[in-house]
Amino acid sequence: MPLAAVAGLVVFVLALAMIATHSEHPPAAAIAFAFVLFKVGILGILVIALGVLIILSVRFALERLMFGLVKDTERRG
Repeated sequence: MPLAAVAGLVVFVLALAMIATHSEHPPAAAIAFAFVLFKVGILGILVIALGVLIILSVRFALERLMFGLVKDTERRG
């Protein structure tokens, strides 16, 4: 497939995924486009995926911690 078609397909799929998850983030689309443009291999994709997983893990851990603190405060107050 031509590079333009692949880049368009990747950005389109990523845009749909961001809309479906309510996480619109234009720089993420730019990263996907750069990966196609510079032909980043599977290792680069795995590094980004690992970073996303780490960030999500920290987010969920912090949310649980914060919700736990809020519930404790509500019980006491």
